[in-house]
Amino acid sequence: MKRPLLLIAASAASALLCAQDADLLFASRAQPLLDPSRTGFDPGGRVGLVQQRQGIQLPGAWSHAALCADLNLKNRKRQVNSWIGLGLLAAQGSQKATGSKRSAWGVATAAHLRTGPRSFFSAGLGLLNASVVYGEAEGTWGSQYDGVHFLPSRPSGEAWNSANRSTLEATAGLSFTLKQEAESPRRREPDMLVAGFAATHLAPMLLSESGGRMQPVPVRYTAYLLGELPLPGWDNGFIGADLIGQLQGPFLTARANAWIGKRADGSPRPGYKAGLGYRLRDAILACFAADMGPVTIGLAYGWAVMGPDKLAKGGRTAEVMVQVRFLEQ
Repeated sequence: MKRPLLLIAASAASALLCAQDADLLFASRAQPLLDPSRTGFDPGGRVGLVQQRQGIQLPGAWSHAALCADLNLKNRKRQVNSWIGLGLLAAQGSQKATGSKRSAWGVATAAHLRTGPRSFFSAGLGLLNASVVYGEAEGTWGSQYDGVHFLPSRPSGEAWNSANRSTLEATAGLSFTLKQEAESPRRREPDMLVAGFAATHLAPMLLSESGGRMQPVPVRYTAYLLGELPLPGWDNGFIGADLIGQLQGPFLTARANAWIGKRADGSPRPGYKAGLGYRLRDAILACFAADMGPVTIGLAYGWAVMGPDKLAKGGRTAEVMVQVRFLEQ
């Protein structure tokens, strides 16, 4: 039994070749990771780190770490109808079994425009320097993709020699936000609905390449709805839901999460929240996040229970988020 598990872990690095980007469970909390148009929308600034590991029951588990920092440049002394957000993004996915990794870092900016007493429109653009390093590996073609969804910790099937590539690529997004109530310059209301669309790996420009020939990473398209409403009968309580769909090449993923939580008195952000979710034909998800002053800590766990790939059933995904907020007042 150990030998097949080792082979699966060793070949999982091929997910980095033509696989879909990581599906981060806490992307809806660190929204610039989901869509550059969310950069600097909320008051103040944030620095967040999200670490995910897939196939944690296997040796050399596939891991992905993402860091985002954004700052709202809105005038906080008076009500304005538009403002700019600036941000920094960085991410790295790695597979220790073969020494393969994919990393990217860059900047993002967004423009936010008030379209009504409670509504806003946002547009964002980012520029990323992406690099890929592949070790020697091979797998079985098609085992990542079952016709509907994709799991990065499965082997994808290509065989290659060691190679390196560096590119410059763009990411772009549009989003609409509806607040629960109209805001004043010094009063921030919770979001009732956020709807958006984003695309990543746009117009890649090759900077350098060596070793074996590589295929370009397909463009990733993301559509999402994030909703939240007060919970009657519970002071500062709320319920929420996330619907996120992503398409990258032949790979389609979709998931739905439902939340319940309670806000800190006088604050638009959650004091804590917990939720359950489901990733299409794949995993059951459980998440929890809590605010401790300016710091938020979140834990998430995924358990693969459905799908035609028997080897993937029972697979575990773990994710940790740490976010620090500043200049909120």
